[in-house]
Amino acid sequence: DLHSFPTRRSSDLLSTAIAFPAALGMAAIIIWFTVSRIMAENRKETAVYRAMGAKRRDIVHIYAVYIVLIASRVVLVSAAVGIAIALAVDYFYGSMLTDMAAAAFGIIDRAPAVHLFSLSSPLLLAVAAAIITVSLVASVQPLVRNTMRNPIRDIRDE
Repeated sequence: DLHSFPTRRSSDLLSTAIAFPAALGMAAIIIWFTVSRIMAENRKETAVYRAMGAKRRDIVHIYAVYIVLIASRVVLVSAAVGIAIALAVDYFYGSMLTDMAAAAFGIIDRAPAVHLFSLSSPLLLAVAAAIITVSLVASVQPLVRNTMRNPIRDIRDE
């Protein structure tokens, strides 16, 4: 049914428009809790650095590099798992997807092959950038809260 294709396509776009920000929001909450826990566990070390003369921006820089390293690991692991799953699905179901697409679009001969993964896809870079950006944005509040604390009080409390 050719008339239902645009409706189905727009509902797919709507689902993606809702799911992607929701996933990023959940990731931001998880990262915020994780960074807050890391900051709480390292409060004494941060206080010692500050008492020894480290500036707030030095502390922020140390943790920002740490957060980017963690986000890079997340990017690498999620890319490896996602690519492996896409290649496996493509290997097992690729010819069936090509046949279904050819039938759906009425292509009789020389139908282009359907592939679920391509290195040239801009989506890979967009997802990687989103992961790193969300990681940095979600860590701003715990970083600011930790660097604004009184280092003498933190050393004394522990």
